Order: sequence, then C-alpha cells, then structure tokens
Amino acid sequence: MISAPRWLRRSLRSARLHAALCWIIHLYIRFVYATNRWTVEGAEVPHRLRLEGRSFILAFWHGRLMMIPMAWQRLAPMHMLISAHRDGRIIADAVTYFGVQSIAGSTKRGGSAALRTMVKRLDAGDCVGITPDGPRGPATVASSGRQPIAREWRPRPPHVPRKPTSGWGSTCSATW
Repeated sequence: MISAPRWLRRSLRSARLHAALCWIIHLYIRFVYATNRWTVEGAEVPHRLRLEGRSFILAFWHGRLMMIPMAWQRLAPMHMLISAHRDGRIIADAVTYFGVQSIAGSTKRGGSAALRTMVKRLDAGDCVGITPDGPRGPATVASSGRQPIAREWRPRPPHVPRKPTSGWGSTCSATW
C-alpha cells in the first residue's frame, strides 16, 4: 500500500482545509440534487410518524448516503451515526449544513458510546439515521448493527427505510 506524502497528510489535518472541503461537499450535494430528478420511496411513513410525535430509526443503504440530507429536508431533528475516523468527520461536518447532527462511532471504534447516545436522542424525540450495510459491505445487505439499538430503546422504534433515487439510477458504491 502506498502512503500519502507527509506534506499531504499534514495539510489534510488543517482546520481551514477541513472547513473548505466540507463547504465544497455541501455545495456539490446541492448541485447534484438541483440538476437531477429525484423520487423518495416510502416518504409517507416518516411524515406520518412525525405527525404522531414518534421517534424512529431511519435506515438507508451506504451507497445512497450522499443524498440523504436533501431527501430528509429537516423533517425532524436528525442524528446520523457516522464514523469517528477522519473521513467520517469530514462527512459529519458537511451534513451539518443541512441541519443533520452526527453521532461518532462504528462497530470497531466507539460503538457502545454511540449506542447510548442514539438511545438518548430517540428518547428525546429525535430521529436517528444509520446505514445497515456499512462501508465495508456487502452492499445492500443489512448487518446486525441496528439490532442493539432496537433492544436498548423502549418502546421499540419503527425502522423506516429510505431510498432516494435519481432519474439516472446511479449510486455511489466505490467502497465495494
């Protein structure tokens, strides 16, 4: 494996570069959304649950992650489970432009603390978003990651699958 040059690694840790990159990513998401036709399958379910004042777990495939902030459209306070790794922090900071807050954690790092935070957010009446297939795949195959949340949180949360789809039918699946 080839590692990045030292100057590149150092510059990627720059707070200014991090902020600029997050701003550019947020603009790119808005551009893609504005220049495509989108449908959101199952949009009536979260709207009904929010009208009833209920919290829920929003689940969507990792390859459709990029457009979730636009598909969500600030329906309710949303807290996404996002990796605590440096690239996960870039994603987390980029989605804050859309009103989506993050919960740092993954199965390998910070999982139990993230689980407790997700349960607290659900108890507070907010919604939690997860990607059940994760970045390592296999793509569109749910892992057992959402089961601990359902076991810990009472009452049992509804799981709402979301699938924003472009008119072109493309997905971002470079990680598989």
